[in-house]
Amino acid sequence: MRVAIIFFGISRAATLTRDSIQKNLFLLPENSGVAFTSFASLNLPTQIYNPRAGEDVIDVDQSENFSIPADYFLLSDQKECNISFWLSSAQSKRDSFRNGWISMANLFHQLLSLKRAWSGLHALHPEGFDYYLFLRPDLLYLDPIIIPKLIQSVGGSDGIAVPAWHSFRGLNDRLAFAGAKAARSYANRLELCPTFCEKYSMHGETFLAFALDRARSRLCELPVRGHRVRANRLIRKEHFGVSVRPLPKQASAFSFSPENGMEFL
Repeated sequence: MRVAIIFFGISRAATLTRDSIQKNLFLLPENSGVAFTSFASLNLPTQIYNPRAGEDVIDVDQSENFSIPADYFLLSDQKECNISFWLSSAQSKRDSFRNGWISMANLFHQLLSLKRAWSGLHALHPEGFDYYLFLRPDLLYLDPIIIPKLIQSVGGSDGIAVPAWHSFRGLNDRLAFAGAKAARSYANRLELCPTFCEKYSMHGETFLAFALDRARSRLCELPVRGHRVRANRLIRKEHFGVSVRPLPKQASAFSFSPENGMEFL
């Protein structure tokens, strides 16, 4: 089984998180029969400014990006002009985070890194992969990511697994495991931003649920937790509360709208 690992976003102290990735993914005996190809599509800010996360103008050591266990790297300057189209779409509605669009800009930079990852990986491997694992490299992973079990849970090209914690009335957007069709929708959902923003205020978790509903993906739980590691190397201890509605263990059809929430069919 051919599985692509896609690291996306920004690395944030990757020397702290890499061991948890190795331990809980690549070194697991249960994953010994999986053919992995790993691709890191990362943004390169010179400084991180995110007061909401307690990061107040922190200089970034770019060399840490190469601590991530990837076969390929696509490193892109993080420039505001790169996201201006999508940010302007979001600004037609209210700022969901109420912090001068800082968090919203960070969300679009992350979504753009995902879109670049999909294009870059498939330029190198146009034949594609059976399954895709999307990981933020700035999480300290706490649980084993057992690929054969996840394949059984997802059960096909249109299936996707996401964590049940931190769903915020949508779906957790920090990591996912998906079949090829659902993975394409996950990685390229930035394209739906103008459509979403015609009616709704942009919000990462709600937007992910909206995009997967539009793609008619089937959904299940990804039983993996991770603490966020900040650019100042502090580990934010999470409270892993479940979503408004717990996710099924096997991928199931669902419907979602921001007005009515999620319903499994």
